[in-house]
Amino acid sequence: SPTGLPVEVRLLENKQAIAVKGSDTPLSQGGIDPLTAVEARVMVSTARVKEPMVKEGDSFKAISWDEGLKLLEDKIKEAGKEVAMISGDGKGTANELFANFLHKATGSPDFFLMPSDLGVAVKVLRDYLGGEGQLGFDMEHADTVLIISSDIFNSCGPVVRNQNVLGEGKAKFIYAGPFQNNTAEMCKQWIPVKPGAEADFCFGLAYHLLSAGAYNFSITNFDELKSYIEANYAPAAVEKATGIKSEVLADLAKELKSAGKPLVIPGSPAGQGTGSYAYFAGVVLNLLLDRLNKPGGMTTIEIPESVIENPLEPCQT
Repeated sequence: SPTGLPVEVRLLENKQAIAVKGSDTPLSQGGIDPLTAVEARVMVSTARVKEPMVKEGDSFKAISWDEGLKLLEDKIKEAGKEVAMISGDGKGTANELFANFLHKATGSPDFFLMPSDLGVAVKVLRDYLGGEGQLGFDMEHADTVLIISSDIFNSCGPVVRNQNVLGEGKAKFIYAGPFQNNTAEMCKQWIPVKPGAEADFCFGLAYHLLSAGAYNFSITNFDELKSYIEANYAPAAVEKATGIKSEVLADLAKELKSAGKPLVIPGSPAGQGTGSYAYFAGVVLNLLLDRLNKPGGMTTIEIPESVIENPLEPCQT
């Protein structure tokens, strides 16, 4: 691990790392640091950067840290007020420090955060459903909850609230994602979807729901969407893309359809924002299950204009 603690790595038969645990030794006593705990996810993260990178044409080239710091210093001096900063972590007070440093040192207010599940939810609601605000999930009143990749009991969303809902024991929780993280372990069932195949998984479920007669008049161009899913996400294609047997998807679709108040929660393992297409695929499942703005379903939540549009001073989101 980065801190020198011994660890144990859990692997699938194809050698894919699915979990990192602390090794019970006299030194560590099973302890593990937060960075090591998520290394299985970091290994396949599209946001992973191993060293400073400099852009050359349409690609990036690795450089040393000394070169990177010198280049950064020179560029900031050259840019003056025309400089912006992007943070990869929206938590903690470090962003306020960086934003104020940028503002005081250069006069620029342009401090931004990397994409997040919240940002993706806002985009999906606006671009795909024609709504404003963000999407939320009423777990408190659901009886069957399917979580797609989002580590909601450990690092994504209001974790304490999510854990409280789990502890009440009123709903069955199912986790579908590539990593056997804390959320997967807390759920009744874990479905090991291949990394990056979340959209295929969701639309594969949608295929079975449509085959069973699911329909939603509120979906614009429903027939076009139905034809698209049927043409591109037949069981054989989805099984190849996700690594999940078609019978498993068929049984899960049947369970969701027969549940009283099913709910699907899409997201990303570290809360840093999955692609909007994959998130939309999860939203489609809620729509096919007729779970929009109903108790125990997916809800639309208004966001203050100051958060959606602009600029906290001196920090923009």
